[in-house]
Amino acid sequence: MLVKDREMLNIPRIFPITPDALLTKRLYISLIIFTRCLSGNDVFAQSSKGQPVPLFASDKPIRLVINGNITAIRNDRDKQSTYHPVQLEIENNEGALIKMPAKVKTRGHYRKISKFCENPPLLINLSKDASLKGTVMEGQNKLKLVVPCTTNELVIREYLLYKVYNLFTTNSLNVRLTRVILVDSLNRTPVDSITGFLLEPITQAATRNQMVPVDKNGLKPQYLPPSDFHLMAVFQYFAGNTDWSIQYRQNIELASHSVNTPPVPIPYDFDMSGLVGASYARPPEELNLSSVLQRRYRGYCLPSMDALEPVFKLFNEKRAEIEKIYRETTGLSDNYRKRALEYIEDFYRVINNPRKAEKEFTYPCLPEGTGNIVIKGLKED
Repeated sequence: MLVKDREMLNIPRIFPITPDALLTKRLYISLIIFTRCLSGNDVFAQSSKGQPVPLFASDKPIRLVINGNITAIRNDRDKQSTYHPVQLEIENNEGALIKMPAKVKTRGHYRKISKFCENPPLLINLSKDASLKGTVMEGQNKLKLVVPCTTNELVIREYLLYKVYNLFTTNSLNVRLTRVILVDSLNRTPVDSITGFLLEPITQAATRNQMVPVDKNGLKPQYLPPSDFHLMAVFQYFAGNTDWSIQYRQNIELASHSVNTPPVPIPYDFDMSGLVGASYARPPEELNLSSVLQRRYRGYCLPSMDALEPVFKLFNEKRAEIEKIYRETTGLSDNYRKRALEYIEDFYRVINNPRKAEKEFTYPCLPEGTGNIVIKGLKED
């Protein structure tokens, strides 16, 4: 995801991953129970200005069958990948499966490399001739599907970071957990059953918030609304994610209420974060960090800590909800759950200690530090 393609660092796997080649029936059922429980307790509720489209109006996992030449799709790792015809089977509102034509292609950069990921992320392009009315796909055209590089647990870990950010602001991307069944059209047999999630398109997220997407590079972070930027930057610090930039829109979408108002940042793509803890993840070498578990605040230099105090207050207010998510989520190993909660605890030790907070969050002011380095990503999605 960076300009230079670096060799992987030998980072110890501090967050071990339990072997999980298939999404079992038990896991799928437990995911449904978990998300229904959370929805009932309003853990993931937002004071939405506009209602999301059907696909993102629920947290209940959905079943998605992709029937096509799975081998050809998985092996298409070229920089300019091509679309492959498939037949999708998706659930309608009554739970029945409906078949429809579509095409998919691989996307991304780092997760597209075969030595790191068995399953590259996909872009689903629904046929204009498909009848989507009455299905969860109603209103959709192109959708990003995130699938496991190695195990289902990694997908769940990243999914949770989207749900955590949803707690703070509607200026965030919704996600829908998905049971993905890959069927080889040549012999008509299932190849794999994996956990994935569908990502809300920026156009829909912007519309939901009465905004429009902003397709512009080169904006300085200081131009963005301070409250929105500080919230996003502190969240990235919370997650242990340094793989982003405003200037190059590296893993950042922008949306604005009008052409005359500064856009708000909407983050995505958290697989390189310490809280996800992927075995292949490593920080940008420009930042001189030894591991993705080492946090680094990448906001801009502030004259005082006053601007961040409202953000710290909000994080403290949301702490119980955040910790509940990590305590109760099904599909996480006990080892990861324990270490994730410890990693979150470390974050709160910093923001609630004025001396530690000042040291961490004034880092961009140090002339000898790497606080003002801009990460230029390879914009492929």
